[in-house]
Amino acid sequence: MKQKRQIALSLVFAFCICLFTACGSSSANTADFAYGKQTANSESATAERADDGYAPYESATGAAQTKIEDTNRKIIRNATIDLEAKLYDDTLSAIYEAVSANAGYVASSDSYGNETYEYGRSANLVLRIPSGNYNAFLTAVKETGNVTHLSEGTEDVTETYYDLEARLKTLSIQEERLLALLQKAESLEDIIKLEEQLSEVRYQIESAQGKLKLYDNQIDYATITVNVQEVKNITISKPNFLQRLQNSFKGSFAMACEVFENLLFVVIYLLPYAIIMGIFVWIIIALVKKHDKKQRALKHNLPQPPQDKTEK
Repeated sequence: MKQKRQIALSLVFAFCICLFTACGSSSANTADFAYGKQTANSESATAERADDGYAPYESATGAAQTKIEDTNRKIIRNATIDLEAKLYDDTLSAIYEAVSANAGYVASSDSYGNETYEYGRSANLVLRIPSGNYNAFLTAVKETGNVTHLSEGTEDVTETYYDLEARLKTLSIQEERLLALLQKAESLEDIIKLEEQLSEVRYQIESAQGKLKLYDNQIDYATITVNVQEVKNITISKPNFLQRLQNSFKGSFAMACEVFENLLFVVIYLLPYAIIMGIFVWIIIALVKKHDKKQRALKHNLPQPPQDKTEK
């Protein structure tokens, strides 16, 4: 009887040890999952703040800021240019040649009207040109027709770009941690929750990668919109106030120079006549003076009549 009690107590003791061991393992897995969930939530919140326009501290003071200070700016360039062309076909051919010469491509092209159309033909071209060839291409396009309008713009996306890179790095680290926790998870509930978080993180990674690729394309290739209008007569643009003032000053100065030149020519032309007239006038004046001198001498040499003396 005593032996049976000892065996029963041994079995109960062994059962209790197994039960505590199982509880300890489950608690450890639960703690690991809780840590993973907390980490995921924290990093997800950081990613959401970055997506809402708040830069993570690491991106503002770490690698991203260092890259910005290295003047590796991320600039998106774009331009719109309106052209008038008498030779419509030749102008379009010249534009396409400029695109090829600058290693660009035509993103879209729309044409309107025909040769019999009252207002002439027109075309709208959206061109992508490598940023390094931006200025050279614009110069070439300006020479293909009469420019009636030109607008240029830039967008600095440096901070946003490097924030996205930092966010992508954070999400990649988060993905690795979730994968490690997923390998350790034993319960079905933990596995399902970890897979849901992993799916969300991977979605955010793909979204960040897509935005970075879009930025890279916009930064590497400038977008230039060219509008071509066929015309019979080229439009002469009306000058602004400063241009009118400058043109008036130039016109006045040119007129004064012209008047001075004409006056100089008149003086040179009349100079021989003036010399002759001067000599003639000098002779007349000399004769008149000589005559006056003789008259005064004769008057001085004549006897004076006697004066009557009357006494009072």
